[in-house]
Amino acid sequence: MKRHLWVLAIVGLASCTPYAVNVDYDTEADFSKLRTYAWHTASGDVPAVDSLTQKRIVRAVDDALAARGYKQADEKPDFKVFTLASINQRISSQPITTAYGYGWRQGYAFEGTEVTAYDEGTLIIDIILPDTKSLLWRGTARATIDPDRTPEEREERIRGAAFKILELFPPPKAK
Repeated sequence: MKRHLWVLAIVGLASCTPYAVNVDYDTEADFSKLRTYAWHTASGDVPAVDSLTQKRIVRAVDDALAARGYKQADEKPDFKVFTLASINQRISSQPITTAYGYGWRQGYAFEGTEVTAYDEGTLIIDIILPDTKSLLWRGTARATIDPDRTPEEREERIRGAAFKILELFPPPKAK
């Protein structure tokens, strides 16, 4: 029973871990001129996540960009935003040792590996130059997904990821 509680504690902690966020960008680009944006739509684009999740992502990115002072523009935006989200199954392995029996040097010991499958969500936010359609900046967040979350918790989790990614946009000026 103790072993099962330990595994549940590990899984519980994993679901609370912060997002793994990283960014990449064109180091020669001048980000100071960017003020307005529009959404980029690719032809034949089919989201890798359901429409509810996609709507949450769009709302979260719009709010995060607005909080950073960017305005949405219908005509001639300075940059375009494109998002991609996916859910992939991952496998985690951990060495374990379990001993049974009483007293010193008595009983049995089992050493092995515990394998656990879990879902990991990835959110990618691309900033694209509208004229050349070239990638200017990319932010990525990855986190464990708990399928038992409520719609409100899912909204907050996606919102947190979008804000965390866009905290790093624009990148600091090169020194």
